[in-house]
Amino acid sequence: MQASGVSTRQKALNILGRIEKDGAFSTLLLGHVLASGAVDPIDSRLLSHLVYGVLKRLNTLDWVVDHHLRRKKHLRPVIRNILRLGTYQLLFMNSIPSYAACSTSVELVRTMSRNVSEAGFVNAVLRNITRRPELKLPDETDDEAGYVSLKHSHPRWLVKRWLKRWGPEAARRICQANNRTPAVTLRVNTSAISREAFIRKLEILDIKAREGNLAPDTVRIPRRSFSRLQPVAKKLYSVQDEASVLVGHLLRPVPGERILDLCAGLGTKTLHILDLVRGQAAVTALDIHRFKLEKLAGRIRECGFTEPQLVCRDALAGTLFKEIGLFDKVLVDAPCSGLGTVRHKPELKWRAYPEKLRDLSRLQTTLLKAAAMCLKPGGILLYATCSTEPDENGQVIDMLLESSRELEPAALPGLDDLSLDFVEMGDTRLSLSPHVHGTDGFFVAAVTRV
Repeated sequence: MQASGVSTRQKALNILGRIEKDGAFSTLLLGHVLASGAVDPIDSRLLSHLVYGVLKRLNTLDWVVDHHLRRKKHLRPVIRNILRLGTYQLLFMNSIPSYAACSTSVELVRTMSRNVSEAGFVNAVLRNITRRPELKLPDETDDEAGYVSLKHSHPRWLVKRWLKRWGPEAARRICQANNRTPAVTLRVNTSAISREAFIRKLEILDIKAREGNLAPDTVRIPRRSFSRLQPVAKKLYSVQDEASVLVGHLLRPVPGERILDLCAGLGTKTLHILDLVRGQAAVTALDIHRFKLEKLAGRIRECGFTEPQLVCRDALAGTLFKEIGLFDKVLVDAPCSGLGTVRHKPELKWRAYPEKLRDLSRLQTTLLKAAAMCLKPGGILLYATCSTEPDENGQVIDMLLESSRELEPAALPGLDDLSLDFVEMGDTRLSLSPHVHGTDGFFVAAVTRV
């Protein structure tokens, strides 16, 4: 039992190290480890809990550790991560006894370091935390941003923004929502199976499923049930948050149209478009990374869809519209901070900063201008980000409209087909938030060429 516990924590430590050092993503690394079969179901739940828990509570854990150091000390990254793992277990995992959290952390140090003193140091810090486990936070009245930041484990600069924009109650609620573990949302490929038949198929596997709240082709299942999906054919579903699924419906692709997915990436939304048009539209998926398009091509074949035109090209190329022509609809699912998706990828909230938002805003505006060049008169350009921040959302659309007299706001094409009551500015923009809608944070807006 002890060896298994240390082994699982060793895997968690390795994943945290790669995320910190290489900028890797938690979902991909964890998915790879769990899919390998090297971790049994019980240990896989512990592994996921440790990795996501530490990433969610990173600044709070560091605050606690630093307050239990006798003097300021530079810690090697691996020792810092071992202390984070141990502290997380002590403060946020009631199911793990204090002695187990401490002893396994010391064993981790011994497997990673020849320096005997480091094991003693880690043991001393964690023992101090067990004796004084209460969180001594900044005074809420004097430093509200500091208090909320550490109480709910979000970057201080981001909390200050939310306090100013939404007020204390909403700022706390979005932080709390971001720290909850969401259910798994599946988009059903309705060209292959109906949502009702898909749910019945899951029930046979003893997977409790319920219909999504907003999108007509989504199903939610408990996260612990995800491993039981293996017998279900991959062509029947895709893992996709409901907010992301709404983008495809709001685009409302119609048979006979020419449709461009300008920043296709791995093609999550391209696949949805193909499912919606049943092979009756001319779809082009463009991305600068060839390996992403190759993965998309494989997934298209797996689902049995008619393969679209796949174009490996820089979307910012000035002659792009001359090379690929004009389109009835253009989707720009733009590169962004991902701050709307930290429920799934908590490391993203620690990687964002104000200057990065400004850089992304400039890139997004440039991408939209390139996309508008590919739009037919009367066509619809749909802009989407998985961000909560105005810098990447409404402000980008405002800058685009100010820069061109040929573009003007347009109603979101698929809005009338959906039961949504949270649109903005004459049905031309829509925002979703984790604490309000139970989805990722998303922004969608439409413009047209006159």
